[in-house]
Amino acid sequence: SDEFDFSIDLSNAGHAIRDDLARSYNLYGRLNTLAAKANFMYKQQELKRDKVGALAWKAIYAKSEKLKVAAQKGLVLIEEIEFNGGKTTLIQEEEQLLLYEYLADRAQDKKKEIVALLDLGRSILSWDRTELEKMMG
Repeated sequence: SDEFDFSIDLSNAGHAIRDDLARSYNLYGRLNTLAAKANFMYKQQELKRDKVGALAWKAIYAKSEKLKVAAQKGLVLIEEIEFNGGKTTLIQEEEQLLLYEYLADRAQDKKKEIVALLDLGRSILSWDRTELEKMMG
């Protein structure tokens, strides 16, 4: 009889879940891209920071005066390179590095959340199907 027919509700719920899944997949793809970009920037930033660090060390501790001067010139050059839209100092480099690291981590966490949501959605969908099949009998 009609009073026990839940199939319409279930299929509506199924559609909503499918829509959520589609949105989650889309978001997952975008987060993947963001995580890759953040990781790339992090690596670039790390390289630049290491280069600045090595030059700074030479500028202070190099045995010969020639090397010291060359290192100092190198540091000036790096400072004048437009990176991330402007001249930067070593402290700003560190801050930038921390920011990229944070963004990369956050994207990873978001991805984990979405994977969990996708798994949940899949299990609900399979339950949805078996329940419907049982009811159709």
